[in-house]
Amino acid sequence: MRHLPLILLAGEAASMIIGLLFRDLLPASVNPQAFLKPRILAPLILVMPFVETLLIHSLCIEVAMKIGKGRKLALYTGAVFAAAAFFAMHYVLNGEFNGYVYGLVGGITLSTMYVLTRKDGAQKAFFGTWMLHLCSNAF
Repeated sequence: MRHLPLILLAGEAASMIIGLLFRDLLPASVNPQAFLKPRILAPLILVMPFVETLLIHSLCIEVAMKIGKGRKLALYTGAVFAAAAFFAMHYVLNGEFNGYVYGLVGGITLSTMYVLTRKDGAQKAFFGTWMLHLCSNAF
């Protein structure tokens, strides 16, 4: 968890920079009020980070670790696959802008968090990555 603040700040800065670079990909202006409704905000902050961390980062990385017999290469390979899956999901479901700004940056930062905390076990890696995702969505 000690990596969370630094990765969170780096990820948010990267999202802002990439968002500015890719702002022309937005199909229309964004209304912040649309995100402040409780039925939108609660799942976005509480539910989705848990589900995505479980089904993407934890699953991809732990399967790779099992196949690779716990080797470092397996950890890194799983992290790359998890980041790619996270990007692809955001790109396909929410469009180019969301894919690049949130999917690409999020996939990389969440995989980084999982890799850095995996030495303390899969449960701690899951928890740290989930908390990073939750904080990122809250921002």
